[in-house]
Amino acid sequence: MSIELIIAHKDNTILDAEFFIQELKRRWPDALVQKIIDPASNSQLQFETPDNFWVLGDFLGVGVSYRGRSRIEDAGFAVWYRSIVPSNIELQLYDSELTFDLVNVNSNTTQEDLLEAFTSPFGSYIK
Repeated sequence: MSIELIIAHKDNTILDAEFFIQELKRRWPDALVQKIIDPASNSQLQFETPDNFWVLGDFLGVGVSYRGRSRIEDAGFAVWYRSIVPSNIELQLYDSELTFDLVNVNSNTTQEDLLEAFTSPFGSYIK
């Protein structure tokens, strides 16, 4: 079982799916996107970035869940996602198995900050 990362909009503010697709394609023109038509699904669409920066995920409107090939891709994608979400929307990053503590991702958060946070055990809050 692979560990998924989740970036949640703290106040459940919805990000437009078409905007997400536009920004995803701007960053990764070869990204694959499939819209989810099942009304019972929490996911609005699934996406996959190209092999040179591989991330597979679901866009939920109120965040994303995803997994990369490595922690570098995991952190890089989180920093990119922060860059497209309006700054008034607070983001929180955690993983599906709670291997590291909840991380608030803001406009000053760097890839290096996240790589360090990924090694911080759950229960030791990282800003």
